Amino acid sequence: TGLSYYLGTRNTISLSGSYNMLAIGHDKEIQNHVSNETNETGESFLSKQTFKIEPKVLELNIADEHWFDDDGKHRINFNLLVADVSVATNQNQQKYATSAGFEEVDNLRQIVVRQTEEDVRLYDTDLDYQVPLTYKGTLEAGIQIRSFMSANKYNVFNYDSTRNKMVPDSLQSNVASLSRDIYASYMTVSYSLGKWQAKLGARLEYTNRVMKSASSDAGYDFKKLDFYPSAYLSRSLSDDQQIQISYSRRINRPQLQFLNPVTFYSDGFTSVVSNPYLKPDYTNSFEINYSKPLGASYLSVETYFRQTNNKITRVQEIDEDGAVIRTMRNLNKDRMLGLEVSAGIRPAEWLEIIPRANWYQYHLDGKYDSDEVAKNSTNWRLGLTGMLWFNSKTKFQLNVDYESPTVTLDGKQQGLYYAGMAIQQSIWKERMNLTLRVEDIFNTRRMKFSSYSDSFYQSSEMYVAAPMLVFSMSYKLNKPGQRNAEKNDMSDQFNIY
Repeated sequence: TGLSYYLGTRNTISLSGSYNMLAIGHDKEIQNHVSNETNETGESFLSKQTFKIEPKVLELNIADEHWFDDDGKHRINFNLLVADVSVATNQNQQKYATSAGFEEVDNLRQIVVRQTEEDVRLYDTDLDYQVPLTYKGTLEAGIQIRSFMSANKYNVFNYDSTRNKMVPDSLQSNVASLSRDIYASYMTVSYSLGKWQAKLGARLEYTNRVMKSASSDAGYDFKKLDFYPSAYLSRSLSDDQQIQISYSRRINRPQLQFLNPVTFYSDGFTSVVSNPYLKPDYTNSFEINYSKPLGASYLSVETYFRQTNNKITRVQEIDEDGAVIRTMRNLNKDRMLGLEVSAGIRPAEWLEIIPRANWYQYHLDGKYDSDEVAKNSTNWRLGLTGMLWFNSKTKFQLNVDYESPTVTLDGKQQGLYYAGMAIQQSIWKERMNLTLRVEDIFNTRRMKFSSYSDSFYQSSEMYVAAPMLVFSMSYKLNKPGQRNAEKNDMSDQFNIY
């Protein structure tokens, strides 16, 4: 729900909030057959698992936007977002010895129950200011504070057959806390002179990440001051054509669920281990873009070079019991040199077709299983979006995408394609929108990986059950077209999935 209040024509105060309560779970059976050089016949096991996660998310947002002039070029914005999140998980895993045909031949061998309770509090504060320097220039500046605090209780219970009950496992159970504060300031200056436009920017960030674990005295603190410059230069050519050159430095922070020092098991032979020492990776990006309008249509061509250092990478190893240990590490760097072409084709007012093509040469350097790794692949993506307006209130959209195979540090990722469609209907003088969306129509958006080393080979497949049908409804209390205060996005701060 949300409410905007307009104080005259130059000030808007907005209040909004949301509450989400979810319950997500699955049951699965995994058949395992293990053999080695000394045991050619091997052993067969059956793993049965039930998993349930129940996140509850409360978000409150307050924003104020003030214009110092009538056209909004001189303004100040304030935004505060607070989120309170609680996540409870329960995982029950049972392991049986079986025949070669996976029929149970022995009593229950193992029961493990893992329970997690996590409480999270997030704060995101932004203050942004914009002022014209002259009628051809603009100065933008701002500060931002992002604060994340998490308390995590991780309890593990094992079945004791002698006592016929579940008993706590003190070696695997843990209590941990994590806080991450990011203090940032930025400034950009843009200027126009004839056919030339230029923009220079700088962002300064200080990150303070502190983690404490009851099971370890190790220090997991991470403190770093980072500087992110950016530059943009464009020139208008004849016939409304434009060419742009840009540079930027970007950061990719590790997802917070990768940092908590706990272990999650996907089955009896695979464990996912977090890495509290994980650091961000950084990307330097250079781009040269060309665009040209073609009546109601357009053409866009982009060339780019991007290099990522200290790249966050998934790695897999084998422990002494033959189980796969999966974790994330800062191991390598990669670079991409590519060309992307897109167009908007408008043959009629009621139809728009947007084809996309992206080709790039991919190179990966790193170290895996004590060996230096250097891999190359030629990658490409194709996409097509079609939009159809039956009338001013009814719109249909179709998306189709294909992504080619690519190399990874420890193997290969296969190609995948996706198709989705949606229809939207506006009613009640366009105050209400009804949307029906079908995701992954043909159940093909499946990420398939193969991983291998001198000690193992593994193939895996990850996907969301499809096709998925989504219906949404929105209603505007204010008149369509009125400006709304900007709503912040916390998606990079916390991902419950």
